[in-house]
Amino acid sequence: MVMKCRSCGMPMTTPGQHAGGNPRAVYCGYCAARSGKIKPFPQVLEGMTNFLVINQGLPKVEARKAAKAYLLKMPAWRAAMKKAKKAKPKKAKKKARKKVKKAKRAKRGKKRRAKARRRR
Repeated sequence: MVMKCRSCGMPMTTPGQHAGGNPRAVYCGYCAARSGKIKPFPQVLEGMTNFLVINQGLPKVEARKAAKAYLLKMPAWRAAMKKAKKAKPKKAKKKARKKVKKAKRAKRGKKRRAKARRRR
C-alpha cells in the first residue's frame, strides 16, 4: 500500500520521497526537514500554493485559499489548528487586560506626579 504524507497527502512511493529518505517517516520531503520534523504551517502552505500555481495554473490568491482549505483537512494540521483556535482568544484577552492595567497604572502615576507638583 502506498503511504501518503500526513501533512499534504502526497503519495510516497519511493524512500526518496519520504522526509530524510526514511521510509518510516510519515511526512514527505516537501513538508518536513531531513530530520523528519514537520516544517511550520506557513512554509508548507507556501510550498503547496506554489505547487498549485505551477501545476494547476491557478492565480496565486485562489491557489493560497485552496491550499489552506486542503491543508487544514489533513491530520497533521487539523489538531494543531483546533488547539490554536482555542488558545488564541485566551491569549488575546490576557494581552488586552494587561494593556488596560498598564494604561490605568500610567494614568494613576501621571495624576500622582501632577498632584505632587501642585503641592510644591
